[in-house]
Amino acid sequence: MPTSESSGSTLNIPFNNRGYFSLTPTLDPTQFYKPNLLGGSFEFDVDMSQSNCGCISTIYMVSMPGKDQSGNYWNTDGYYYCDANQVGGNYCPEFDLIEANMYTAQTTPHSCNSPSDKGFYNNCNRSGSCWQNTKNVLAYNDYGPGDQYKINTQKTFHGKIDFHNNGQFDSFTVTYSQDGKSVSMNTGECQETKNMTDDIRNGMAFAFSSWET
Repeated sequence: MPTSESSGSTLNIPFNNRGYFSLTPTLDPTQFYKPNLLGGSFEFDVDMSQSNCGCISTIYMVSMPGKDQSGNYWNTDGYYYCDANQVGGNYCPEFDLIEANMYTAQTTPHSCNSPSDKGFYNNCNRSGSCWQNTKNVLAYNDYGPGDQYKINTQKTFHGKIDFHNNGQFDSFTVTYSQDGKSVSMNTGECQETKNMTDDIRNGMAFAFSSWET
């Protein structure tokens, strides 16, 4: 069944590092937390006040654990990591829930070619499609640092991603809210998300990171 997820934990990921949700305290490639979100949602509270220009803070999902061409777990980094840009050397589907700093935020689906019978992906849409970016979609005063913005990124705000299910993952809606005000972005019907229907339904691991551009 699809689920609605709301984080009850506070995460502080060191700069240029990643963290993951796991069902066990010890690393096990079969125990990443991967709920079915098709027709559901994921919610979070985030503080971007320390993410300045050139810094990117992220919450995203990837189809970990990665596998090589023989179907063995890909584990060059010790965490079985994979993503749509082959960071670390292994491809897999990726859905960027939020990549942001205090000036802009973006949500991006990245589909991949169908995997082999061994679970190996040989190519993905590295740039993604149907992305939703606050600078391109929202009004100038909707998102940014200061009280003149509906979402003042100098303070904590709430985010929600809805994964719409019309027989398949046909679109998503991003909503940011703070102090009774909200802004939203919706893809409309999108082939990129449709290509990720099975990925979202089967579950993807949550990853958290921050880096500089």
